[in-house]
Amino acid sequence: MSPLYYTSKWLQQYKHGFFSRQGGSSTGNFRSLNFGISGNDRKNNVDNNRRFALEALGLNDAHIIFMKQVHSNHVQLVQTRPVKPLEADGMVTDKPGLVLGILTADCQPIILTDPVTKIVAAVHAGWKGTLNGIIHTTLSIMISLGAAKENIRGAIGPAISQDHYEFGGDLREKFIQRYPYANQYFRPTQSDRFYFDLTGITLNIFAEAGIHKIERLDLCTYANEGLFFSYRRSCHHHENQFGLNGSIIAT
Repeated sequence: MSPLYYTSKWLQQYKHGFFSRQGGSSTGNFRSLNFGISGNDRKNNVDNNRRFALEALGLNDAHIIFMKQVHSNHVQLVQTRPVKPLEADGMVTDKPGLVLGILTADCQPIILTDPVTKIVAAVHAGWKGTLNGIIHTTLSIMISLGAAKENIRGAIGPAISQDHYEFGGDLREKFIQRYPYANQYFRPTQSDRFYFDLTGITLNIFAEAGIHKIERLDLCTYANEGLFFSYRRSCHHHENQFGLNGSIIAT
């Protein structure tokens, strides 16, 4: 089976894909297109999975640049292939010939482009990065390189949906302090907790920044066990290992 992946209407100018977990060589809890090397999956399996994904996009001889993601708001300007993984949660480049990758297992994979200036960004945005402004940081770097707000477009790939993303009230208060409109993205549970719409508030953050051409793919990593890895679902199932979904764009 070839890897199954999803694309965005706003990114059709670029070879890109938000990949499912289908079409790889890994087994067990990593079945089957696991992109992550931090677990106990065999490195050979992960290397094969990444190669399968590149081949599916027609990028047979390419190498994907992945970050050492740390749930931060740090965004790195990338102009050459780094010697070692960058410790960051976002990458921006204005150089052609690079392939940027994001690893997720409930957090948002976000790809942004300015098709006029050919500036591209790849972002890993969980609740921590979103709260601490990784979207604004990414947009600021893109604009500093010459991107225009009216030209920026992109997509939010598969991520956990509100129905499965439960938090206490302390997180709600933190978001409201940062984003006064955040309350509408927290739905009370039957206890004293809240379901959080991470992708919903992210769309609002983009809109507030003047970026309106953003597609939300509306694919829940938690609910679609046959399609995506999910950290939170694995925890609820008491699984001590889980795979990582991959998202890729070639500049």
